[in-house]
Amino acid sequence: MAIANARRTYQLYKEIYRGRGGRRSRQRSSDAAAALASTSTKNPAYRDVIYVEELIGPDTVNTIPPATFDAFREHGRCATAWRRISSAHETFRLLDRAGSR
Repeated sequence: MAIANARRTYQLYKEIYRGRGGRRSRQRSSDAAAALASTSTKNPAYRDVIYVEELIGPDTVNTIPPATFDAFREHGRCATAWRRISSAHETFRLLDRAGSR
């Protein structure tokens, strides 16, 4: 759920600061905020780099702790999951359906 929410938030960020076509707006880049992601993994059942892999992308700031950074350099994959926004919308549709029962 956290990843789906982050993806939707990033999509909104891109629409505000880059426009719907994905191009940078005319405002100076220093005026634009950056999307912030905290990417340490608390649940030992998850991959130690899952949030880095799923939330890495252009115009983002990552508060990655040193141990997670080392793990990502060792075995992480740069998936740039922001491109899979449709899966985030599907997660929220399923949640909505489950809540309406």
